[in-house]
Amino acid sequence: RTLRPLRVLAAGVRRLARDDFEVRVRIEPGMAEIDALAQAFNQLAARLAAFRACSLGDLLEALAQLLAEAMEIQDVVRRMHGEGRARQQLAFLDQIDAAAHAARWQQGAFTILALEVPRIAELKSSMGFGAGDTLARELATRLAAQCGPGESPAQLGDTEFALMLEHAERPDGPALRERALRLCAALDAPVRLNATDIHPRAVVGIARFPEDADEPAALLEAAQKARLGVPEGAPLAFFKPESNAQVVRAMQLEAALRRAVAGLDDGA
Repeated sequence: RTLRPLRVLAAGVRRLARDDFEVRVRIEPGMAEIDALAQAFNQLAARLAAFRACSLGDLLEALAQLLAEAMEIQDVVRRMHGEGRARQQLAFLDQIDAAAHAARWQQGAFTILALEVPRIAELKSSMGFGAGDTLARELATRLAAQCGPGESPAQLGDTEFALMLEHAERPDGPALRERALRLCAALDAPVRLNATDIHPRAVVGIARFPEDADEPAALLEAAQKARLGVPEGAPLAFFKPESNAQVVRAMQLEAALRRAVAGLDDGA
């Protein structure tokens, strides 16, 4: 009684091995264990048959649909992320505007530090967006921890941060440089990601109110332009009037290079 059902099951297995997924076994009621084994065999065969019925085209279409849905979700998240950054930048400009009004009224001063951390973008390219976002969050936390009374931090973009320092009296250049260097040292401490120590390497541009600009957007832009003039290997630079000329010159060179490349492509 036991050998016959087992032979039937063995024959069914051999047919499955030959890609005969329509095979089903029929065993006369007997031992409960053998009946259960037969039912399990038939269920397995049915699932294999259903899987085989799906063509490669069907599977690829389903995969493409899943990828499209994932990309759509990612686009929504990125748009929300970008809108959030835009709101933060507007809020920071409002803070600068309020500080400017107070400084004019009280004969005070304040300074804007514009920080850029290109390593965030590098991580997104090499280790994925999650790694880059993790580094950005860690730097935002460190920046906030470095702030004292009268100091306001902000994250202006994926790789850009800012800090406003309000002063009771006009600070001298060496004092501002020392403050910026301490900030860079705190931000540049290694961050552990995926068993790797990442060194952020922040670059800072410094602009002062009212010497460098007396309007919120112009003052922030002056700090950003100063950052473009940071010497190789140095962490910071102060805004200088020639910074504007350097930015214009860089844009002119980039435009000339693009025209040259386009001319080479046309002549190819």
